[in-house]
Amino acid sequence: YVEGINNQTKVIKRNAFGFGRFDRFRLKVLLYHQYKDVKIRIA
Repeated sequence: YVEGINNQTKVIKRNAFGFGRFDRFRLKVLLYHQYKDVKIRIA
């Protein structure tokens, strides 16, 4: 199960080449894996 999550994250990473903002990429990964409690942290 964990290997499948890692693989899907890597696929999203390859398809998201050129994203200007890391937080949007992070949200895309989290939403794909259906995490409901998504919090954006701006440093």
